[in-house]
Formats: sequence, structure tokens, C-alpha cells
Amino acid sequence: KRITQDFVDNRQAKYHLAVFDEYNVKLYNKSIQYKLSGEVLRIERKQKDFKKFADKQNIEPTLQGIINSGFEGMGTTLLNDWKRVLFVDPELTKHPKYLKYSNPKFWENKRKLKSGNQIIARHRKELKELNKSHGGNYHNLITQILTSKLNEMRKDVFTFSPFSYTRKSLTELN
Repeated sequence: KRITQDFVDNRQAKYHLAVFDEYNVKLYNKSIQYKLSGEVLRIERKQKDFKKFADKQNIEPTLQGIINSGFEGMGTTLLNDWKRVLFVDPELTKHPKYLKYSNPKFWENKRKLKSGNQIIARHRKELKELNKSHGGNYHNLITQILTSKLNEMRKDVFTFSPFSYTRKSLTELN
């Protein structure tokens, strides 16, 4: 259940934040924060109750448990969160439906209706088609890049890098 959506503009960063009961999702251009050339999209997911999440994903709620799982639950969850994002392609600015779909109040008003979920699903499908046919299809491209990066992390970093502890981890529950 989504609670709120905000666009935060402060001295350090500009980002979009969606707050849910169990987690938050934040999207922003990381290059602004570090004054880099180009654009670096950062997608962050903050889990509010990690033990509950770990139980759902059937992983041990420790750092070693996450590593042993190959970050499977976390990567899959992040990818699913990204797929749920209502993304209005920046190349749609000249399309007549751009203003409607880029307005958060439009989506909030639909959500409040009795059959809001069905209406949102229909508009989400239309937006997805508009992004493909009249936009740059960025949502799909970002999904592909994110999938590729997650697979790359699993293979290169976690499979071939041994992790060992000389003392008890702070994330252990015992």
C-alpha cells in the first residue's frame, strides 16, 4: 500500500520518494550530488522491517545470509519495485496526454475511486504503450540495464568473492 509520494528539492539533492508501509523507494540523479558530468540514475529501496522481509524472501536476516542468497531476494524486489514505478517518458512532453500522466494528482484522484485499481491499471497500460510508441522507451531500457547489473553483481562480485568474518557481525540476531 502506497502512502505518499513526494518530490523533494533541498540543497543537497532533488529526488522522488514513494513511501509504502514496509519500504520506501527513492529515485534521483546521483551525478547532481557529486557534480559529475552526465546523468547517473540511482534507485534506492529502504526496507523498514528487514527481519520481516528476510522471512518473506526465505533468507537468513544477516549480512552473510544476504551474501549466501546471492542477493536474490533483494535484487528481485528492487526490480519489481522499478517495474511498478509510473514512469512518464521525458520524450512524451509534446504528446497531448503528457500533462495528464505526469501530474501526480491525476493518479491520486484515480486511486481514491471505488474501482481505482482497475482504472489505474488501464491508464498504466496506456502510459506504457505511449512510452514505447511515442517516447524513448526509457522505462523498459532501464529495466534491462537494472536486470543486467543485478546479474553481473551476482556472478562477478558475490559468487567469486569469499566473505569471511573474524568476529560476530552486527547484523546477526544471536
